[in-house]
Amino acid sequence: MQEKKTYYAFISYSHKDEEWAKWLQHEFEHYHLPTKLNGHPDVPDKFSPVFRDVDELSGGELKPQISYALRQSANLIIICSPNSAKSLYVNDEIREFVDIGKTAGINNVPNIFPFIIEGVPHSEDPWEECFPRALRELPSEHIAGDVTKYGREHAFVKILSGTLRKSNIGFSMLWDRF
Repeated sequence: MQEKKTYYAFISYSHKDEEWAKWLQHEFEHYHLPTKLNGHPDVPDKFSPVFRDVDELSGGELKPQISYALRQSANLIIICSPNSAKSLYVNDEIREFVDIGKTAGINNVPNIFPFIIEGVPHSEDPWEECFPRALRELPSEHIAGDVTKYGREHAFVKILSGTLRKSNIGFSMLWDRF
Protein backbone atom coordinates (compact mmCIF):
# COMPACT_ATOMS: atom_id res chain seq x y z
CA MET A 1 0.00 0.00 0.00
CA GLN A 2 1.31 3.43 -0.93
CA GLU A 3 1.83 5.89 1.89
CA LYS A 4 -0.22 9.08 2.16
CA LYS A 5 1.74 11.97 0.69
CA THR A 6 2.10 15.40 2.24
CA TYR A 7 1.86 17.23 -1.11
CA TYR A 8 -0.68 16.67 -3.85
CA ALA A 9 1.94 17.84 -6.31
CA PHE A 10 5.42 19.29 -6.61
CA ILE A 11 5.85 22.04 -9.22
CA SER A 12 9.25 21.97 -10.92
CA TYR A 13 10.15 25.08 -12.90
CA SER A 14 12.82 27.53 -13.92
CA HIS A 15 12.66 30.65 -11.79
CA LYS A 16 12.32 32.63 -15.02
CA ASP A 17 8.84 31.05 -15.19
CA GLU A 18 7.91 31.74 -11.56
CA GLU A 19 4.68 33.61 -12.36
CA TRP A 20 3.33 30.52 -14.12
CA ALA A 21 4.30 28.31 -11.18
CA LYS A 22 2.53 30.67 -8.81
CA TRP A 23 -0.61 30.71 -10.99
CA LEU A 24 -0.66 26.92 -11.32
CA GLN A 25 -0.21 26.40 -7.59
CA HIS A 26 -3.15 28.74 -6.94
CA GLU A 27 -5.35 26.88 -9.45
CA PHE A 28 -4.73 23.52 -7.79
CA GLU A 29 -5.12 24.76 -4.25
CA HIS A 30 -8.36 26.64 -4.97
CA TYR A 31 -10.02 24.28 -7.44
CA HIS A 32 -13.51 22.97 -6.61
CA LEU A 33 -14.83 19.87 -8.29
CA PRO A 34 -18.02 20.14 -10.33
CA THR A 35 -20.98 19.42 -8.04
CA LYS A 36 -21.81 16.18 -9.88
CA LEU A 37 -18.46 14.74 -8.72
CA ASN A 38 -18.85 15.54 -5.01
CA GLY A 39 -18.60 12.34 -3.01
CA HIS A 40 -17.15 10.42 -5.97
CA PRO A 41 -15.11 7.54 -4.52
CA ASP A 42 -11.31 7.94 -4.53
CA VAL A 43 -11.44 11.63 -5.46
CA PRO A 44 -9.85 14.02 -2.98
CA ASP A 45 -11.87 16.87 -1.51
CA LYS A 46 -9.01 19.25 -2.23
CA PHE A 47 -5.88 19.35 -4.36
CA SER A 48 -3.51 20.87 -1.86
CA PRO A 49 -1.00 21.53 -0.63
CA VAL A 50 1.11 21.95 -3.74
CA PHE A 51 4.85 22.33 -3.23
CA ARG A 52 6.43 25.39 -4.79
CA ASP A 53 9.90 26.10 -3.46
CA VAL A 54 9.38 29.81 -2.80
CA ASP A 55 6.50 29.07 -0.42
CA GLU A 56 7.73 25.90 1.24
CA LEU A 57 11.52 26.02 1.71
CA SER A 58 13.09 27.27 4.91
CA GLY A 59 16.58 28.59 5.47
CA GLY A 60 19.40 26.09 5.41
CA GLU A 61 20.61 23.46 3.01
CA LEU A 62 18.50 23.27 -0.16
CA LYS A 63 19.00 19.71 -1.48
CA PRO A 64 17.64 17.76 1.55
CA GLN A 65 14.50 19.93 1.62
CA ILE A 66 13.88 19.40 -2.11
CA SER A 67 14.47 15.65 -1.78
CA TYR A 68 12.06 15.43 1.15
CA ALA A 69 9.37 17.36 -0.77
CA LEU A 70 9.78 15.13 -3.83
CA ARG A 71 9.42 12.00 -1.65
CA GLN A 72 6.29 13.51 -0.11
CA SER A 73 4.66 14.46 -3.43
CA ALA A 74 2.07 12.31 -5.20
CA ASN A 75 2.58 14.07 -8.56
CA LEU A 76 5.29 16.04 -10.34
CA ILE A 77 4.21 18.91 -12.56
CA ILE A 78 6.88 20.40 -14.81
CA ILE A 79 6.40 23.89 -16.15
CA CYS A 80 7.88 23.35 -19.61
CA SER A 81 9.58 26.14 -21.51
CA PRO A 82 12.97 26.68 -23.13
CA ASN A 83 14.01 27.99 -19.69
CA SER A 84 13.13 24.75 -17.89
CA ALA A 85 14.59 22.65 -20.72
CA LYS A 86 17.97 24.18 -19.88
CA SER A 87 17.57 24.06 -16.08
CA LEU A 88 19.79 21.55 -14.29
CA TYR A 89 17.53 21.80 -11.24
CA VAL A 90 14.38 20.85 -13.16
CA ASN A 91 16.22 17.98 -14.84
CA ASP A 92 17.50 16.70 -11.49
CA GLU A 93 14.03 16.93 -9.90
CA ILE A 94 12.54 14.78 -12.67
CA ARG A 95 15.26 12.15 -12.30
CA GLU A 96 14.98 12.13 -8.53
CA PHE A 97 11.17 11.75 -8.63
CA VAL A 98 11.55 8.73 -10.93
CA ASP A 99 14.30 7.24 -8.72
CA ILE A 100 12.22 7.73 -5.57
CA GLY A 101 9.50 5.63 -7.14
CA LYS A 102 11.95 2.89 -8.18
CA THR A 103 13.35 2.75 -4.65
CA ALA A 104 9.81 2.41 -3.25
CA GLY A 105 8.91 -0.26 -5.81
CA ILE A 106 6.43 1.90 -7.70
CA ASN A 107 6.46 3.52 -11.10
CA ASN A 108 6.36 7.30 -10.64
CA VAL A 109 6.59 8.02 -14.39
CA PRO A 110 2.78 8.09 -14.90
CA ASN A 111 2.61 10.74 -12.14
CA ILE A 112 4.70 13.24 -14.14
CA PHE A 113 2.73 15.95 -15.94
CA PRO A 114 4.24 18.49 -18.37
CA PHE A 115 2.58 21.91 -18.46
CA ILE A 116 3.80 23.70 -21.60
CA ILE A 117 3.90 27.49 -21.41
CA GLU A 118 6.31 28.18 -24.26
CA GLY A 119 8.34 26.28 -26.84
CA VAL A 120 7.92 22.96 -28.61
CA PRO A 121 8.43 19.45 -27.21
CA HIS A 122 10.97 17.27 -29.04
CA SER A 123 11.99 20.20 -31.24
CA GLU A 124 14.95 19.91 -33.57
CA ASP A 125 15.76 23.51 -32.65
CA PRO A 126 17.43 23.50 -29.20
CA TRP A 127 16.27 27.10 -28.61
CA GLU A 128 12.62 26.04 -29.00
CA GLU A 129 12.82 22.79 -27.01
CA CYS A 130 10.65 22.97 -23.90
CA PHE A 131 11.09 19.48 -22.38
CA PRO A 132 14.07 18.97 -20.06
CA ARG A 133 16.40 16.14 -21.09
CA ALA A 134 15.19 13.84 -18.27
CA LEU A 135 11.59 14.19 -19.51
CA ARG A 136 12.58 13.48 -23.11
CA GLU A 137 14.47 10.36 -21.99
CA LEU A 138 11.56 8.77 -20.11
CA PRO A 139 10.40 5.43 -21.55
CA SER A 140 6.89 6.71 -22.26
CA GLU A 141 5.46 9.73 -24.00
CA HIS A 142 3.52 12.21 -21.89
CA ILE A 143 0.37 14.10 -22.77
CA ALA A 144 0.89 17.68 -21.73
CA GLY A 145 -1.34 20.55 -20.80
CA ASP A 146 -0.41 23.07 -23.47
CA VAL A 147 -1.11 26.73 -22.80
CA THR A 148 0.23 27.73 -26.22
CA LYS A 149 -2.42 25.76 -28.08
CA TYR A 150 -5.54 25.75 -25.92
CA GLY A 151 -5.14 28.37 -23.21
CA ARG A 152 -4.21 28.13 -19.56
CA GLU A 153 -7.53 26.89 -18.14
CA HIS A 154 -7.70 24.05 -20.66
CA ALA A 155 -4.07 23.13 -19.91
CA PHE A 156 -4.74 23.17 -16.16
CA VAL A 157 -7.80 20.91 -16.47
CA LYS A 158 -5.81 18.55 -18.71
CA ILE A 159 -3.18 18.18 -15.95
CA LEU A 160 -5.74 17.90 -13.15
CA SER A 161 -7.67 15.18 -14.99
CA GLY A 162 -4.39 13.32 -15.51
CA THR A 163 -3.81 13.29 -11.76
CA LEU A 164 -7.31 11.83 -11.33
CA ARG A 165 -7.07 9.14 -14.03
CA LYS A 166 -7.06 6.30 -11.46
CA SER A 167 -10.48 7.54 -10.30
CA ASN A 168 -11.83 7.41 -13.86
CA ILE A 169 -12.33 11.16 -13.95
CA GLY A 170 -11.81 12.28 -17.52
CA PHE A 171 -11.03 15.69 -18.94
CA SER A 172 -14.59 16.31 -20.13
CA MET A 173 -16.02 15.63 -16.67
CA LEU A 174 -13.91 18.49 -15.28
CA TRP A 175 -14.05 20.74 -18.33
CA ASP A 176 -17.85 20.93 -18.12
CA ARG A 177 -17.39 23.21 -15.12
CA PHE A 178 -15.88 25.85 -17.37
